[in-house]
Amino acid sequence: MSKRILVIGATGMLGKAISRQLKEDGFHVRVLSRDFSKAQSLFGQDFEIFEGNVFQKETLESAMDQADGIYISLPEQNIAEAVNNILEEAKKAHIDHIGYTSGCTVRKDNAWHPMIRSHFDAENLITQSGLPYSIFRLTMVLDTLPRYANKGKPFIMGRQPHSWSWIYSADLARMVSKSFLVEKAKNRKFTIFGPDTYSIPEAVDLYNARFHPGAKKAKPTPYWATGILGLFLGAKFRYARSIFKYFEDHPEEGDPAEANDLLGKPQTGLNDFFQILQN
Repeated sequence: MSKRILVIGATGMLGKAISRQLKEDGFHVRVLSRDFSKAQSLFGQDFEIFEGNVFQKETLESAMDQADGIYISLPEQNIAEAVNNILEEAKKAHIDHIGYTSGCTVRKDNAWHPMIRSHFDAENLITQSGLPYSIFRLTMVLDTLPRYANKGKPFIMGRQPHSWSWIYSADLARMVSKSFLVEKAKNRKFTIFGPDTYSIPEAVDLYNARFHPGAKKAKPTPYWATGILGLFLGAKFRYARSIFKYFEDHPEEGDPAEANDLLGKPQTGLNDFFQILQN
């Protein structure tokens, strides 16, 4: 019998790729979604879909019944509370393996930023739960590049001088799927880097040159200007500003060697990603 894996956050950018890869690799995939119709339209009849959310324990209990593993890919807002609920039910259900999406700079020294604090707390809950786990600490994700490029009108805060090893969601998904089959992947924190390194402005300019010829080069908007804009554009903009500032001050860190050796080295570079988008 194939393993049953519950994906929490399956309709998100990474969760969708992970869910489909698990299915392709022969797992029985369950999806927990707040919107049954949306999940069904994305995944069809071959996926087992549960409607509910991570703050409804009765839904978690049903979705985990006889499941073997869980993968969690959720936004950082309220993630620690969500993970705590998931782990409580996972212990009752005797889940054999927990997977989790985190970031490559998540550590105590950086936990002053709310984004990092959320993942840091969630990681600690997972590692202290007593359940086997695999934590995937990502760098920049290629799938977000169109958002940065903004249809040829990039708006980048700060200089963003650091190079990032951009990872494609499908490469991550293949690594996650394999982790549920490899015993040595349990109780590991994996750093996940893609094969190409570019700064955000460099990657944006290459994307726009390919898909929006004639677009202006990405130019940094100084933080003093974005600070003024934040007074008018609200909390969401100010939070985005704080993330850009964090990225500018904190380059990627970690060593991807263990992940590459155990789970297979990512192969999709920037030009490969562009080709995928064009097909």
